[in-house]
Amino acid sequence: MTTEELIKLKNSLPKNYLDKLHESTGFSRPYICQVINGERKNFEIIDAAIILAKEEKIVRENRKSEVESL
Repeated sequence: MTTEELIKLKNSLPKNYLDKLHESTGFSRPYICQVINGERKNFEIIDAAIILAKEEKIVRENRKSEVESL
C-alpha cells in the first residue's frame, strides 16, 4: 500500500484499533503500529485493519442516521 492509502486507512480506524487488531491478529501493538505507519509490511494486519475500518464506517453511518431520525 502507498503512504497515502495507509494514512487514509489509519484515519478510518476507531481509537482503540490497536487493541482490536491485537486481539484479532495476535501481533504485538508496536508491530501493528509499524505496519499501519508504513515502516513494515504485513498483509494479515492490513486486511484485518480494512475489515475493522469497514465495520467502523457502518457504525458511524448507523449512528448518524439515528441522530438524524430524532
